Amino acid sequence: MRTLARGRDLSFVPKLTNLFYEVAADLAAVADPRFFQYPVAWHEFRIKAEIIDALGVLRTADSKDFLRQYRAQSETNSRRWAPPQHEAATVAYMPHELSRMELDELLSHENLSIRGTALLECLKFPSLERSEVLAAKAPWATNLTSVRN
Repeated sequence: MRTLARGRDLSFVPKLTNLFYEVAADLAAVADPRFFQYPVAWHEFRIKAEIIDALGVLRTADSKDFLRQYRAQSETNSRRWAPPQHEAATVAYMPHELSRMELDELLSHENLSIRGTALLECLKFPSLERSEVLAAKAPWATNLTSVRN
């Protein structure tokens, strides 16, 4: 996945988004029985994590939409495919071109892991839009930047 992302071949985005929701048919046969309490799909969690990271690098409308939809899923639905990776999906989403409305949605998200990660990403990689939305949604956070300097 990393090699695909580094190669910046955007034609792989649809393949990656489809692969995320697939579970190898014979995975149950090789699944570690010590982890029987988890869905079989969780045995591929490293691959799922790499797909999310790659979709942050391969910036297309499809990859952005996938990451947005993934974050919008309920915790229960996310758990069907892998341990929930909302923080990673938010980090991967943030480098995409985001509107003020999208930034506002992230910074007021009901899921604390999404909201907190978005806040940290806005502080870590500031822009005029990010700073303005952050000042409106979490004015207390704008003081945190002085700690960095």
